[in-house]
Amino acid sequence: MILIVAPYSPVSLSSKPHLGAARKIEMIVEALARVDSDIFFVNSAHNDLNVEVGIKRKNIGGVEVNHFSLKKSIFSKFGKFTSLFKVHEILGECLTFGVPRLVWIYNGYAFESLFSSAVKKRLNVPVVLEFEDWHFSRSRGINPKPFLDYFLWRKNLKNIDFSFGVNDRLVKLMSCHGVQGAILPGVVSERLVRLCDSRSVDVFSGAEVRIGYFGGLTKEKGVDVLSNAVGRLPPNYKVVISGAGDLENEISELSKSRPGKVEFHGRVSEHKLYELISGVDVIVNPHSPIDNMAEGIFPFKVVEAIASRKLLISTQLPPTSVPGLLNGVVFYDGTPESLVDSLIRSRALYQELKSSILSSSDVARENFSINALLRPIEKLMHESHIV
Repeated sequence: MILIVAPYSPVSLSSKPHLGAARKIEMIVEALARVDSDIFFVNSAHNDLNVEVGIKRKNIGGVEVNHFSLKKSIFSKFGKFTSLFKVHEILGECLTFGVPRLVWIYNGYAFESLFSSAVKKRLNVPVVLEFEDWHFSRSRGINPKPFLDYFLWRKNLKNIDFSFGVNDRLVKLMSCHGVQGAILPGVVSERLVRLCDSRSVDVFSGAEVRIGYFGGLTKEKGVDVLSNAVGRLPPNYKVVISGAGDLENEISELSKSRPGKVEFHGRVSEHKLYELISGVDVIVNPHSPIDNMAEGIFPFKVVEAIASRKLLISTQLPPTSVPGLLNGVVFYDGTPESLVDSLIRSRALYQELKSSILSSSDVARENFSINALLRPIEKLMHESHIV
């Protein structure tokens, strides 16, 4: 059995889903199921649409898992706090289903840190941390949560056997604390690769240039910049958007007022998402500059876009230790004017950079495949004599 602890908030469970995180979690489940198909998933999120509390069978990432839902509270923050005092009770329920061979925790959150600490007090089992966000990468005002998360993460460092970091900074940070690690912005789907490769001859083959944005619909993600750019594009340019977030209604209205310019799909399944990605010519990542967020994240959609063999137009990204990964990316300064200029030149840019785009895609597929993820995991389990 593999035990995964993560805040999983897909569209089906939350009115405010975390789409990027949910998809990454699904990919991790899919990957780890290749090591052991017996997955026990503790969902640390307090999802408002979830009506099932306790342990139920659920499909996550195409894998049937035992899914444990925490008891909800009317006030989510209160529920999250009270769950910290139930860690040992929840772990006890998990262990009635078997003894885990591996424990995987998502991010350095308080609940996940306390959970892995409780595991280590009872079992000699390797614990892997998927480090997604530095605790202070976003401004949260007087909210005490980042400080509590940080304090418990520090206390839990001695219990972490391996860490995957979303960027180089987090990998180096864990290394400074004596924890070996590797970079992991996400896992590239084999289904996406197959679909994009089957439609590779269609890229920029038509008179219409199809521009794709697939992600959170928030100002932080730069969607306001993208919507501002729509009216400045020539007639034969169309923006294809899917996702969810605070600006969802605004984008929906924009698509209704400009049906020839914006094609809005809202919240879609993974299968539909891959179809949309494979059907565009260029992908944009207008995320607010990462430097403003203390390099807390490296958007997985960037790696996914690179792996798709599409032209990617993006704001500046954190440096990466993976040679050649960003060689085919076109960077712009974050303004609507600069984005429009790059998009108008996208057909020529694609031809100019095609060889770099293809080689960068190979780098992404090699370094962030399921096999690449599993290599250090299998080594860790072998060294721990977990067979």
